[in-house]
Amino acid sequence: MILKTLSSKRKNKIIVGNPTYHGALNTFKTNCKIYPVEMEEDGFNLTQLEKILSEEKITFIYATMDFSCPTGVSWSEEKKQKLILLAKKYNTLIVEDDFASELSFYNTPRTSIKSLDSDNKTVIYIKSFSKIIMPGLRLAYMIAPTELISKIVTVKFTTDISTSALDQKVLANFLKGNFLKLHIENLIKIYRERYLVLTEKLKEIPFLDVVYNIDGGFYVWIKLNDTIDSSQFYLKCKENNILLLSGNVFFLDNQKNQYFRVRFATTDIPEIIDGIDRLKVIQR
Repeated sequence: MILKTLSSKRKNKIIVGNPTYHGALNTFKTNCKIYPVEMEEDGFNLTQLEKILSEEKITFIYATMDFSCPTGVSWSEEKKQKLILLAKKYNTLIVEDDFASELSFYNTPRTSIKSLDSDNKTVIYIKSFSKIIMPGLRLAYMIAPTELISKIVTVKFTTDISTSALDQKVLANFLKGNFLKLHIENLIKIYRERYLVLTEKLKEIPFLDVVYNIDGGFYVWIKLNDTIDSSQFYLKCKENNILLLSGNVFFLDNQKNQYFRVRFATTDIPEIIDGIDRLKVIQR
């Protein structure tokens, strides 16, 4: 919907993290020129970002502030402040994709970059319920600059006419009944326990490293030793019923690399322990 709203005669030019969410990347590839910026442990490399902004007329910057896919990285407050200042300086938009900010293991307060957009002119905030309630609930909402709202409403109507009224009613009752708060508290407890077990078990494997320590969400970004062929490793994992997502899908060039994403949202602790024990013997 955002791409349709902002479409022009020329291809939109957008900036994404490198790596970034493969679903968004695949959507953008169809009609955008994409400029990747290296992800660091606290957000984008801002030197690279400003260089691109100063040289190109960028339509928008796509970013997830908290527990981003695939790295699990969260932006620092300092970089959030700098990002919105850069966007305003170079007159571009930010698309903030928030799918999991509630899932903080230690209830650390999270600041959306939309909350820093004091004049409501810079940030398009998109929020999905699929990751914090259930994947089959395909409902989301958007908070957009006032000048874009009428265009977005028109695009929404021409895209699907309307969203399921039944799904909306179910979600409304779920929210009014205060079930969401209890559900998220339960998710955080489960995910925190799984994360701690997973990262502790991964320490037993000498040929890979956890790239970032995270404090929420449900993704772990790992890197194989450079001496290991990642394609063969992936196939061996698959043969042993260990499903990891190859890191190449999260990069613009889609090139083979040593990274993998481990997701623990649907894997309980006994399965995690069993999977890591089988993973340990793959390279023997």
